[in-house]
Amino acid sequence: MNQDAIPNENASVEPDLFPPGSRACFIFTHEKGLTEKLVTIFESQGYYTATADDPGQGVAKLRLNRYDVAVVQHNSSNASMFEEINSWPGNTRRAMNLIVLGGEAPSMHQSQSLVLGANFYLNIDDSDNLEELIMQCLRGYQLYYHPWHKVLEEMND
Repeated sequence: MNQDAIPNENASVEPDLFPPGSRACFIFTHEKGLTEKLVTIFESQGYYTATADDPGQGVAKLRLNRYDVAVVQHNSSNASMFEEINSWPGNTRRAMNLIVLGGEAPSMHQSQSLVLGANFYLNIDDSDNLEELIMQCLRGYQLYYHPWHKVLEEMND
């Protein structure tokens, strides 16, 4: 097993400090250019962004912070991040829009996202249309989960 795939349980990660009520996005890919492109897209939509240097740090950040969106590249070295996300209780998991990047299926492939426990699946080779695809993922999540959010609002009132 790749050493990067094993989360460092002793890793010291500082909490991400975002303004109250702001939207936050966690991004992890193995390609610096892709990460920078995603950061630019999400920041242009008003999201604060966080990244990790390795999968172990990614797991620690996902455990410590709550994000509205996470974009994670799918490969064997990142399995620990998917294991962490899939271990969350339903309400916690449902509160985050998980977008997976990979090369096994076309973008927006519903079966691939279901198999991976994600909300959306994007093909990593579709980087030319990445902004449009991300916007579709954000709109799709909002439409699908709007009823859940309304119920939670009413329960908290």
